[in-house]
Amino acid sequence: GAKFKVVGAFDKLRTSVNDGSSDAFMWETFTTKPFHDSGEVKRVGEIFTPWPCFMLAAREDVATEKKDLIKRALAAVGEAAALFHKEANTMPQFIAKKYELKVEDAKQWYSGVKIAAKPEVSSKALATALGSLQKAGVLT
Repeated sequence: GAKFKVVGAFDKLRTSVNDGSSDAFMWETFTTKPFHDSGEVKRVGEIFTPWPCFMLAAREDVATEKKDLIKRALAAVGEAAALFHKEANTMPQFIAKKYELKVEDAKQWYSGVKIAAKPEVSSKALATALGSLQKAGVLT
């Protein structure tokens, strides 16, 4: 089977594949793009997940004990997400500058980002994830 090695931050990952101490790594497409565009690393493929990339999870006792704090944190993320989506004309330029991306790459990334910031997963997202896991043989 595959063996995974924790290397650290992205700069250490790039170093490890270039010095041969790692064979490969997985990282987000657009933040790696300047490095494979320059030839520092070689892009060998892409994996698209049929489910959201981030979620908030907690043990039941913590979720109960910190319920109000969690609700406030989700509300803050929701407000930030609304602002992020509202600023469609300026956000790609901001992202390009902050992450040293080409503006066209930032626009492409921005167009695919959908931040829900809600305390539930949609039935469509759940059905898609379950279907993919069944197709992969992880679930029957």
